[in-house]
Amino acid sequence: MTKLELLILQSRSLGDTSRGITFRAVLRALTENASLDLAHLYDLPYDDFELVIEAFREWRLQRYVYGAVAVDPHPRPVEKQTAVPA
Repeated sequence: MTKLELLILQSRSLGDTSRGITFRAVLRALTENASLDLAHLYDLPYDDFELVIEAFREWRLQRYVYGAVAVDPHPRPVEKQTAVPA
């Protein structure tokens, strides 16, 4: 699981806590080019702050490698594919 995916899952599971709100603000900044108050990141516990920084790195690398690809804040589970007999 990527850090971006983990950030998305955490943003959902944390609900309306300050951490959940901050995670959703980060995702909104990445997906909608919205502004982000960095002061909120400094209020996060260190592990959460590190998660956000790593998610930023992944997002930036994806934009560099794949172009301006939007992060889907609602990823769908990958369907299990069965092998088709030849």
